[in-house]
Amino acid sequence: MVFITITEIKKKYPDAEIVLLSKVDYFNNENKETYNFHIYPLLMRSKFMLAGGFWGLLNRLIKYKNYQKKLGCYEKKLKHYFSNATMIIDISGYAFSSQWGFIDSLNFLFNIKLAKKYNIDMFILPQSLGPLNYPKCYQKKIIKTLTKKYFKYPRKIFAREQSGFLEMKKLTDNIDLSYDIVLQGNKELNFDAIYKNEVPRLEQVSIEKNSVALIPNQKLFNYGQENELYQIYNEIIQYLLANRKKIYLLIHSVEDKIICQRIKKKFTKEEDVIIFEEEFECFELEEMLNQFDYIIASRYHSIVHAYRESTPAIVISWAEKYYELLKHFDQEEYLFDIRNTINSQDIISSIKKLNKTFKKDAGKINKKLTIIRENNIFDQIF
Repeated sequence: MVFITITEIKKKYPDAEIVLLSKVDYFNNENKETYNFHIYPLLMRSKFMLAGGFWGLLNRLIKYKNYQKKLGCYEKKLKHYFSNATMIIDISGYAFSSQWGFIDSLNFLFNIKLAKKYNIDMFILPQSLGPLNYPKCYQKKIIKTLTKKYFKYPRKIFAREQSGFLEMKKLTDNIDLSYDIVLQGNKELNFDAIYKNEVPRLEQVSIEKNSVALIPNQKLFNYGQENELYQIYNEIIQYLLANRKKIYLLIHSVEDKIICQRIKKKFTKEEDVIIFEEEFECFELEEMLNQFDYIIASRYHSIVHAYRESTPAIVISWAEKYYELLKHFDQEEYLFDIRNTINSQDIISSIKKLNKTFKKDAGKINKKLTIIRENNIFDQIF
Protein backbone atom coordinates (compact mmCIF):
# COMPACT_ATOMS: atom_id res chain seq x y z
CA MET A 1 0.00 0.00 0.00
CA VAL A 2 2.84 2.38 0.85
CA PHE A 3 4.78 1.74 -2.36
CA ILE A 4 1.71 2.06 -4.59
CA THR A 5 0.58 5.27 -2.88
CA ILE A 6 4.05 6.81 -3.21
CA THR A 7 4.18 5.83 -6.88
CA GLU A 8 0.84 7.55 -7.49
CA ILE A 9 1.78 10.67 -5.47
CA LYS A 10 5.01 11.11 -7.43
CA LYS A 11 3.16 10.87 -10.76
CA LYS A 12 1.20 13.99 -9.79
CA TYR A 13 3.69 15.71 -7.47
CA PRO A 14 7.22 14.63 -8.49
CA ASP A 15 8.90 17.01 -6.01
CA ALA A 16 6.77 16.07 -3.01
CA GLU A 17 8.51 15.24 0.27
CA ILE A 18 6.85 12.16 1.70
CA VAL A 19 6.73 11.17 5.36
CA LEU A 20 5.42 7.77 6.46
CA LEU A 21 4.07 7.91 10.02
CA SER A 22 4.25 4.35 11.25
CA LYS A 23 5.37 3.03 14.61
CA VAL A 24 5.74 -0.51 13.25
CA ASP A 25 7.89 0.53 10.29
CA TYR A 26 10.03 2.83 12.41
CA PHE A 27 10.87 0.25 15.07
CA ASN A 28 10.85 -2.98 13.02
CA ASN A 29 12.00 -2.06 9.51
CA GLU A 30 15.75 -2.61 9.24
CA ASN A 31 15.78 -1.15 5.71
CA LYS A 32 14.21 2.22 6.49
CA GLU A 33 17.43 4.12 5.74
CA THR A 34 17.35 2.84 2.14
CA TYR A 35 14.00 4.47 1.36
CA ASN A 36 13.57 7.76 -0.44
CA PHE A 37 11.00 8.91 2.11
CA HIS A 38 11.09 9.60 5.84
CA ILE A 39 9.71 7.23 8.48
CA TYR A 40 8.75 8.44 11.96
CA PRO A 41 6.62 6.96 14.73
CA LEU A 42 3.48 8.83 15.69
CA LEU A 43 2.62 7.69 19.20
CA MET A 44 -0.31 8.93 21.27
CA ARG A 45 2.09 11.07 23.34
CA SER A 46 3.29 12.74 20.16
CA LYS A 47 -0.31 13.41 19.17
CA PHE A 48 -0.98 15.09 22.52
CA MET A 49 2.04 17.33 21.93
CA LEU A 50 0.88 18.22 18.43
CA ALA A 51 -2.69 18.90 19.57
CA GLY A 52 -1.53 21.42 22.18
CA GLY A 53 -3.93 23.06 24.64
CA PHE A 54 -5.36 20.64 27.19
CA TRP A 55 -3.71 17.69 25.46
CA GLY A 56 -0.32 19.38 25.39
CA LEU A 57 -0.64 20.12 29.11
CA LEU A 58 -1.61 16.52 29.79
CA ASN A 59 1.42 15.38 27.83
CA ARG A 60 3.71 17.50 30.01
CA LEU A 61 2.10 16.51 33.30
CA ILE A 62 2.25 12.76 32.81
CA LYS A 63 5.63 11.25 33.60
CA TYR A 64 7.29 10.34 30.34
CA LYS A 65 10.99 9.95 30.97
CA ASN A 66 11.39 6.91 28.69
CA TYR A 67 9.35 8.52 25.93
CA GLN A 68 11.36 11.73 26.12
CA LYS A 69 14.63 9.82 26.06
CA LYS A 70 13.72 7.67 23.04
CA LEU A 71 11.40 9.82 20.95
CA GLY A 72 11.35 13.33 22.32
CA CYS A 73 14.00 14.38 19.81
CA TYR A 74 11.52 13.81 16.97
CA GLU A 75 8.87 16.17 18.32
CA LYS A 76 10.31 19.18 16.49
CA LYS A 77 10.39 17.23 13.22
CA LEU A 78 6.78 16.08 13.65
CA LYS A 79 5.74 19.64 14.48
CA HIS A 80 7.52 20.86 11.34
CA TYR A 81 5.87 18.28 9.09
CA PHE A 82 2.37 18.91 10.42
CA SER A 83 2.85 22.68 10.19
CA ASN A 84 3.92 22.45 6.54
CA ALA A 85 2.01 19.43 5.18
CA THR A 86 -0.18 19.82 2.13
CA MET A 87 -2.02 16.54 2.45
CA ILE A 88 -2.52 13.59 4.79
CA ILE A 89 -3.36 10.26 3.13
CA ASP A 90 -4.55 7.53 5.48
CA ILE A 91 -3.81 4.01 4.22
CA SER A 92 -4.17 2.19 7.54
CA GLY A 93 -6.32 -0.53 5.97
CA TYR A 94 -8.24 -1.55 9.08
CA ALA A 95 -7.92 0.66 12.14
CA PHE A 96 -11.37 2.04 13.03
CA SER A 97 -13.45 -0.74 14.52
CA SER A 98 -14.64 -2.05 17.88
CA GLN A 99 -12.73 -5.21 16.99
CA TRP A 100 -9.55 -3.32 17.94
CA GLY A 101 -11.05 -1.72 21.04
CA PHE A 102 -12.20 1.68 22.25
CA ILE A 103 -8.73 3.25 22.68
CA ASP A 104 -7.58 2.34 19.17
CA SER A 105 -10.71 3.95 17.74
CA LEU A 106 -9.99 7.15 19.68
CA ASN A 107 -6.44 6.99 18.37
CA PHE A 108 -7.75 6.87 14.79
CA LEU A 109 -10.09 9.82 15.35
CA PHE A 110 -7.22 11.82 16.88
CA ASN A 111 -5.46 11.67 13.50
CA ILE A 112 -8.37 13.52 11.94
CA LYS A 113 -8.37 15.99 14.84
CA LEU A 114 -4.73 16.82 14.05
CA ALA A 115 -5.43 17.23 10.34
CA LYS A 116 -8.22 19.66 11.22
CA LYS A 117 -6.09 21.60 13.72
CA TYR A 118 -3.29 22.10 11.19
CA ASN A 119 -5.73 22.71 8.32
CA ILE A 120 -4.35 19.87 6.19
CA ASP A 121 -6.39 18.25 3.42
CA MET A 122 -7.07 14.65 4.37
CA PHE A 123 -8.14 11.57 2.42
CA ILE A 124 -8.94 8.24 4.03
CA LEU A 125 -8.27 5.69 1.31
CA PRO A 126 -10.20 2.42 0.99
CA GLN A 127 -10.24 0.44 4.20
CA SER A 128 -12.48 -1.58 6.47
CA LEU A 129 -14.60 0.62 8.74
CA GLY A 130 -16.61 -0.69 11.67
CA PRO A 131 -18.38 -2.42 13.20
CA LEU A 132 -18.79 -0.02 16.12
CA ASN A 133 -20.12 -2.53 18.65
CA TYR A 134 -18.21 -1.42 21.75
CA PRO A 135 -18.90 -3.36 24.96
CA LYS A 136 -19.77 -0.30 27.10
CA CYS A 137 -22.71 2.00 26.44
CA TYR A 138 -20.66 5.13 27.17
CA GLN A 139 -18.02 3.97 24.65
CA LYS A 140 -20.63 3.68 21.91
CA LYS A 141 -21.94 7.19 22.69
CA ILE A 142 -18.47 8.76 22.73
CA ILE A 143 -17.36 7.13 19.46
CA LYS A 144 -20.63 7.99 17.73
CA THR A 145 -20.41 11.64 18.85
CA LEU A 146 -16.76 12.02 17.86
CA THR A 147 -17.28 10.23 14.55
CA LYS A 148 -20.08 12.61 13.61
CA LYS A 149 -17.81 15.53 14.49
CA TYR A 150 -14.53 14.46 12.89
CA PHE A 151 -15.56 12.27 9.95
CA LYS A 152 -16.98 15.36 8.28
CA TYR A 153 -13.49 16.89 7.99
CA PRO A 154 -11.67 14.63 5.47
CA ARG A 155 -12.31 15.66 1.88
CA LYS A 156 -13.22 12.07 1.10
CA ILE A 157 -13.48 8.80 2.99
CA PHE A 158 -13.52 5.51 1.10
CA ALA A 159 -14.96 2.35 2.62
CA ARG A 160 -13.69 -0.94 1.27
CA GLU A 161 -16.77 -3.00 2.18
CA GLN A 162 -20.48 -2.43 1.75
CA SER A 163 -21.20 -3.12 5.43
CA GLY A 164 -18.75 -0.43 6.58
CA PHE A 165 -20.00 2.01 3.97
CA LEU A 166 -23.62 1.65 5.10
CA GLU A 167 -22.73 1.98 8.78
CA MET A 168 -20.63 5.12 8.28
CA LYS A 169 -23.08 6.64 5.83
CA LYS A 170 -25.42 7.12 8.79
CA LEU A 171 -22.83 9.35 10.43
CA THR A 172 -21.30 11.32 7.51
CA ASP A 173 -21.97 12.16 3.86
CA ASN A 174 -18.41 12.42 2.50
CA ILE A 175 -17.98 8.68 2.08
CA ASP A 176 -17.87 6.45 -0.99
CA LEU A 177 -17.36 2.76 -1.66
CA SER A 178 -14.16 1.71 -3.42
CA TYR A 179 -11.82 -1.24 -3.98
CA ASP A 180 -8.58 -1.84 -2.10
CA ILE A 181 -5.86 0.50 -3.39
CA VAL A 182 -3.49 -2.39 -4.08
CA LEU A 183 -5.98 -3.73 -6.62
CA GLN A 184 -6.35 -0.31 -8.23
CA GLY A 185 -2.73 0.79 -8.21
CA ASN A 186 -0.48 0.60 -11.23
CA LYS A 187 1.32 -2.73 -11.50
CA GLU A 188 4.62 -0.96 -12.21
CA LEU A 189 6.12 0.69 -9.11
CA ASN A 190 8.27 3.83 -9.26
CA PHE A 191 11.39 2.45 -7.59
CA ASP A 192 13.27 5.74 -8.01
CA ALA A 193 10.66 7.38 -5.79
CA ILE A 194 10.80 4.54 -3.27
CA TYR A 195 14.56 3.93 -2.89
CA LYS A 196 17.37 6.44 -2.37
CA ASN A 197 20.05 4.73 -4.39
CA GLU A 198 20.22 1.30 -5.93
CA VAL A 199 16.96 -0.61 -6.17
CA PRO A 200 17.23 -3.92 -4.30
CA ARG A 201 17.65 -6.83 -6.65
CA LEU A 202 14.45 -8.75 -7.16
CA GLU A 203 14.89 -12.13 -5.56
CA GLN A 204 14.24 -14.62 -8.34
CA VAL A 205 12.60 -17.51 -6.56
CA SER A 206 11.67 -20.34 -8.88
CA ILE A 207 8.51 -22.17 -7.83
CA GLU A 208 8.09 -25.67 -9.20
CA LYS A 209 5.05 -26.66 -11.24
CA ASN A 210 1.96 -28.06 -9.52
CA SER A 211 2.63 -25.99 -6.41
CA VAL A 212 0.36 -24.38 -3.84
CA ALA A 213 1.21 -21.64 -1.32
CA LEU A 214 -0.08 -21.87 2.25
CA ILE A 215 -0.23 -18.47 4.00
CA PRO A 216 -1.60 -18.49 7.57
CA ASN A 217 -2.62 -15.62 9.84
CA GLN A 218 -2.18 -15.57 13.61
CA LYS A 219 -5.48 -13.65 13.97
CA LEU A 220 -7.34 -16.88 13.13
CA PHE A 221 -6.29 -18.18 16.52
CA ASN A 222 -8.30 -15.42 18.20
CA TYR A 223 -11.47 -17.05 16.86
CA GLY A 224 -10.69 -20.76 16.43
CA GLN A 225 -9.22 -23.46 18.64
CA GLU A 226 -5.46 -23.79 18.15
CA ASN A 227 -5.38 -27.60 17.96
CA GLU A 228 -8.30 -27.70 15.53
CA LEU A 229 -6.68 -25.14 13.24
CA TYR A 230 -3.39 -27.00 13.11
CA GLN A 231 -5.30 -30.22 12.45
CA ILE A 232 -7.08 -28.57 9.52
CA TYR A 233 -3.75 -27.42 8.08
CA ASN A 234 -2.29 -30.90 8.53
CA GLU A 235 -5.17 -32.60 6.73
CA ILE A 236 -5.07 -30.07 3.89
CA ILE A 237 -1.34 -30.67 3.39
CA GLN A 238 -1.76 -34.45 3.54
CA TYR A 239 -4.41 -34.25 0.82
CA LEU A 240 -2.25 -32.00 -1.36
CA LEU A 241 0.73 -34.31 -0.98
CA ALA A 242 -1.40 -37.31 -1.91
CA ASN A 243 -2.30 -35.42 -5.10
CA ARG A 244 1.35 -34.74 -5.95
CA LYS A 245 1.33 -31.05 -5.07
CA LYS A 246 4.27 -29.20 -3.62
CA ILE A 247 3.35 -26.95 -0.68
CA TYR A 248 5.22 -23.74 0.09
CA LEU A 249 4.71 -22.15 3.53
CA LEU A 250 4.98 -18.38 3.03
CA ILE A 251 5.34 -15.80 5.79
CA HIS A 252 3.39 -12.76 4.60
CA SER A 253 3.67 -11.10 8.03
CA VAL A 254 6.48 -11.71 10.52
CA GLU A 255 4.02 -12.55 13.30
CA ASP A 256 2.97 -15.67 11.35
CA LYS A 257 6.47 -17.14 11.28
CA ILE A 258 5.96 -19.40 14.30
CA ILE A 259 2.76 -20.81 12.75
CA CYS A 260 4.59 -21.78 9.56
CA GLN A 261 7.38 -23.33 11.61
CA ARG A 262 4.92 -25.42 13.63
CA ILE A 263 3.16 -26.62 10.49
CA LYS A 264 6.47 -27.57 8.89
CA LYS A 265 7.51 -29.44 12.07
CA LYS A 266 4.72 -31.95 11.39
CA PHE A 267 6.28 -32.61 7.97
CA THR A 268 9.99 -32.36 8.83
CA LYS A 269 10.98 -35.26 6.59
CA GLU A 270 8.65 -34.30 3.75
CA GLU A 271 10.68 -32.59 1.00
CA ASP A 272 7.55 -31.42 -0.81
CA VAL A 273 6.57 -29.19 2.14
CA ILE A 274 8.90 -26.20 1.84
CA ILE A 275 9.12 -23.23 4.20
CA PHE A 276 10.49 -19.81 3.24
CA GLU A 277 11.50 -18.17 6.51
CA GLU A 278 13.13 -15.08 5.02
CA GLU A 279 11.24 -11.81 4.61
CA PHE A 280 10.59 -10.80 1.02
CA GLU A 281 9.69 -7.37 -0.30
CA CYS A 282 6.05 -7.06 -1.34
CA PHE A 283 6.93 -7.02 -5.05
CA GLU A 284 9.04 -10.15 -4.60
CA LEU A 285 6.13 -11.95 -2.94
CA GLU A 286 3.83 -10.87 -5.73
CA GLU A 287 6.18 -12.30 -8.33
CA MET A 288 6.24 -15.59 -6.41
CA LEU A 289 2.45 -15.75 -6.10
CA ASN A 290 2.21 -15.53 -9.87
CA GLN A 291 3.87 -18.96 -10.11
CA PHE A 292 1.43 -20.98 -7.98
CA ASP A 293 -1.63 -22.84 -9.25
CA TYR A 294 -3.52 -21.26 -6.35
CA ILE A 295 -2.97 -20.27 -2.74
CA ILE A 296 -4.63 -21.24 0.56
CA ALA A 297 -4.46 -18.04 2.56
CA SER A 298 -5.68 -16.04 5.53
CA ARG A 299 -3.65 -12.84 5.18
CA TYR A 300 -5.90 -10.31 3.45
CA HIS A 301 -3.23 -8.65 1.34
CA SER A 302 -1.67 -11.96 0.34
CA ILE A 303 -5.00 -12.64 -1.37
CA VAL A 304 -4.99 -9.15 -2.90
CA HIS A 305 -1.43 -9.74 -4.18
CA ALA A 306 -2.50 -13.09 -5.61
CA TYR A 307 -5.49 -11.54 -7.39
CA ARG A 308 -3.19 -8.86 -8.86
CA GLU A 309 -1.41 -11.79 -10.49
CA SER A 310 -4.71 -13.54 -11.40
CA THR A 311 -3.90 -16.38 -9.01
CA PRO A 312 -6.98 -17.97 -7.36
CA ALA A 313 -7.25 -18.42 -3.59
CA ILE A 314 -8.98 -20.63 -1.05
CA VAL A 315 -9.48 -18.40 1.96
CA ILE A 316 -9.82 -19.11 5.67
CA SER A 317 -11.08 -15.78 6.98
CA TRP A 318 -11.89 -14.00 10.22
CA ALA A 319 -13.59 -10.76 9.09
CA GLU A 320 -16.19 -9.36 6.69
CA LYS A 321 -13.53 -7.83 4.44
CA TYR A 322 -12.61 -11.27 3.06
CA TYR A 323 -16.13 -12.05 1.92
CA GLU A 324 -16.51 -8.78 0.06
CA LEU A 325 -13.10 -9.15 -1.58
CA LEU A 326 -13.94 -12.60 -2.88
CA LYS A 327 -17.39 -11.44 -3.93
CA HIS A 328 -15.81 -8.77 -6.16
CA PHE A 329 -14.10 -11.57 -8.08
CA ASP A 330 -16.97 -14.12 -8.01
CA GLN A 331 -14.90 -16.39 -5.77
CA GLU A 332 -17.19 -16.61 -2.69
CA GLU A 333 -17.44 -20.39 -2.93
CA TYR A 334 -13.81 -20.60 -1.83
CA LEU A 335 -14.38 -18.71 1.44
CA PHE A 336 -14.39 -20.38 4.87
CA ASP A 337 -15.05 -18.13 7.87
CA ILE A 338 -13.38 -19.28 11.10
CA ARG A 339 -16.10 -17.47 13.08
CA ASN A 340 -18.47 -20.14 11.84
CA THR A 341 -18.03 -23.90 11.99
CA ILE A 342 -15.51 -25.05 9.39
CA ASN A 343 -13.89 -28.40 8.79
CA SER A 344 -11.07 -29.72 6.66
CA GLN A 345 -13.30 -31.90 4.46
CA ASP A 346 -15.27 -28.91 3.20
CA ILE A 347 -12.03 -27.12 2.37
CA ILE A 348 -10.64 -30.22 0.68
CA SER A 349 -13.81 -30.44 -1.45
CA SER A 350 -13.09 -26.91 -2.69
CA ILE A 351 -9.48 -27.86 -3.34
CA LYS A 352 -10.66 -30.80 -5.46
CA LYS A 353 -12.74 -28.45 -7.56
CA LEU A 354 -10.05 -25.79 -7.85
CA ASN A 355 -7.51 -28.39 -8.97
CA LYS A 356 -9.68 -28.77 -12.09
CA THR A 357 -10.76 -25.15 -12.60
CA PHE A 358 -7.88 -22.91 -11.38
CA LYS A 359 -7.03 -21.78 -14.92
CA LYS A 360 -10.63 -20.83 -15.58
CA ASP A 361 -10.84 -19.01 -12.25
CA ALA A 362 -7.62 -17.16 -13.07
CA GLY A 363 -9.26 -15.87 -16.25
CA LYS A 364 -12.31 -14.64 -14.31
CA ILE A 365 -10.10 -12.84 -11.82
CA ASN A 366 -8.09 -11.18 -14.59
CA LYS A 367 -11.22 -9.86 -16.31
CA LYS A 368 -12.52 -8.36 -13.09
CA LEU A 369 -9.14 -6.80 -12.30
CA THR A 370 -9.13 -5.05 -15.66
CA ILE A 371 -12.50 -3.48 -14.87
CA ILE A 372 -11.37 -2.36 -11.40
CA ARG A 373 -8.31 -0.59 -12.80
CA GLU A 374 -10.38 1.41 -15.25
CA ASN A 375 -11.52 3.65 -12.34
CA ASN A 376 -8.35 4.42 -10.39
CA ILE A 377 -9.13 6.06 -7.07
CA PHE A 378 -6.00 8.23 -7.28
CA ASP A 379 -7.46 10.00 -10.28
CA GLN A 380 -10.25 11.20 -7.96
CA ILE A 381 -8.08 12.67 -5.24
CA PHE A 382 -5.11 14.15 -7.13
